[in-house]
Amino acid sequence: MKKRLLLSAALLAFACASRAAGQEAAWSRYTYAGEEFSVELPGTPLVYNTDRLVNGNLRKPNYEKVRVFDLYSGGVIFFVAAYDRPHPEESFDFFAAELRGAWGLVAKGDLKLGGFEGRSYEAVGTQRGRKFYDVHGEARVFRAKSHAYLLLALSTEPNRPEVRRFLDSVTLGPAPAGEQVAAEAPVPRYVAPKKQEGPPPEAVPNLVRGPDDPYEMKELEHKAVIVYKPEPPYTEEARKRNVTGVIRVRAVLSPTGEVVRPEVLKSLPSGLTESALRVTRHMRFFPAEKDGRPVPQYVVLEFNFNIY
Repeated sequence: MKKRLLLSAALLAFACASRAAGQEAAWSRYTYAGEEFSVELPGTPLVYNTDRLVNGNLRKPNYEKVRVFDLYSGGVIFFVAAYDRPHPEESFDFFAAELRGAWGLVAKGDLKLGGFEGRSYEAVGTQRGRKFYDVHGEARVFRAKSHAYLLLALSTEPNRPEVRRFLDSVTLGPAPAGEQVAAEAPVPRYVAPKKQEGPPPEAVPNLVRGPDDPYEMKELEHKAVIVYKPEPPYTEEARKRNVTGVIRVRAVLSPTGEVVRPEVLKSLPSGLTESALRVTRHMRFFPAEKDGRPVPQYVVLEFNFNIY
């Protein structure tokens, strides 16, 4: 009996060690071509390329490039925002407020990394109208030689160890080591579906919900919380043709933190629909929950395009 207990204990210890090793192996170090950072993450992030207006002059605009690396994993959302050629007047607090979402960052103190100056922040959530988004996490902003970096990790639970692990793994300097993140994949050209001729088929009610069927918002007590929704860029073709209006996309916010099954309800020409679909896949959110487990949720997204 004693030998059997010892064997069971040994097997349990081996199983726990194996799970721990598996969790450890899931984290890898990543970097990107031309960047000065590397960081550990529990999965491969996506990259979203955009730009920012530097001088504030819309008649003679001066833009700089921005790349946002994002990942959702196990209830934590990770961001690395890389800003090309930061200007002297752009402070740490400026870059801490550049990514807009359902959180607010409060400065905690100055720090250094690899000879570069930086500042640490704490996420305290955001009040929007009558609703308060209870989001926890930490962030750090650094100025490297040619870039400014915002590193941010968020969760709906306080004191997640993955947050500190992510931030403490950051390195800054020339030729950083790590697995190269793949470039952003292009969005295929949107082709509107042909209008169906004749009467529509008779609708068959779905009386039994499947395990993967998404929920409508009204069916959920804990809806998905969107913490990052990029603004779709205006295309040059649309600007020349003076195209304005609203694009509406119905999609599913999956339990794994990905936006899937996008369906265009209302489109616009000149590449604007593709622009909206592109930013849709880069949205980050905490999944909806029902009965204590993450579930898929339908959402309708609106993108407004106006020329000022």
